[in-house]
Amino acid sequence: MYRQDPIYADSIDETLQKTENNMSGHKESREYDHLYKVCLIGDAGTGKSSVIRRFTDDEFYDNTKPSTSMESSCQTIQFKGDGSNPGPKIRLQVWDWPGGESQSRPTNNHFRGAVAYMACFDISNRSSFINLKTRLAWLKENEYINEGTVVHIVGNKCDRSHQREVPRDTAIELASKYDAGYTESSAKENININDVFKRVAATTYSKFRSKQVSDDRHAVVEEKKYSTKLEAQSISCLSIFFKPTSAKATAVSLVSNIGAIVITIACLAAIGSVGWPLIVAGFVAAGALYTVGTLCNGYVMEKNREELDRKGIDYPYYAFIGYT
Repeated sequence: MYRQDPIYADSIDETLQKTENNMSGHKESREYDHLYKVCLIGDAGTGKSSVIRRFTDDEFYDNTKPSTSMESSCQTIQFKGDGSNPGPKIRLQVWDWPGGESQSRPTNNHFRGAVAYMACFDISNRSSFINLKTRLAWLKENEYINEGTVVHIVGNKCDRSHQREVPRDTAIELASKYDAGYTESSAKENININDVFKRVAATTYSKFRSKQVSDDRHAVVEEKKYSTKLEAQSISCLSIFFKPTSAKATAVSLVSNIGAIVITIACLAAIGSVGWPLIVAGFVAAGALYTVGTLCNGYVMEKNREELDRKGIDYPYYAFIGYT
């Protein structure tokens, strides 16, 4: 069972200035003001799932099996306001990225729409820290991490400080490289779990408030990233001929694909009865129609993903069956 009530926190500014935050007794009826997608990354066994469970359910289980698929949970943080004005109510949609070798290179869908990353390692496992640096470098190289992205390094399992293999200064040095915060936590002992999520929420809100990124209730990075190069090309190519909409693109895609199939069948049937130049021209025409259909289909897929992002639906499971 998820917590029914939000976690209460000090004001945004106070949360950014403090390490420890007090709980506010004020409760609002609205569900939330802002929804942010936060991804936890790191090796398997670093305690990412336990961190999320402690934050959303206030529970901890020993011998938790590593996650094998992308999973998400939600929790709301109510920040204290200024005087009679209530503070923002921020809902975090927290995604657990499996840390196994098979997930070391995720698809675009995993991080699409994410505005914050909590990069986790085990302070008693140096290899988890080394691998985290590789993961962060990959995210940076592929532009998932940019000026509008919040990054926070989390040294988990601080209850094992007597077995520490990663010095605190080394972790802070990595955090400074990505202009990130650094917190050591323990899901087992419930140390700094709520605080680190409060700080991520406050930092993200602060960036939106300063207009470093745009926020239309849901977290959307100002510089649009398309899921694939095909879909980016689809937008630009279709815009040359007409102002595309999903309905128009679907209709054009259907007509083009049917036309390509009809011409291809006709060309195959005409082999031996007409000259080869005419048959080649027919195949070229079929290929052109198929290309137009593919571009239109790419546009529709992009719009479907945007709608799924807006509704907070995990679209990797829906991307290939369509969504309306």
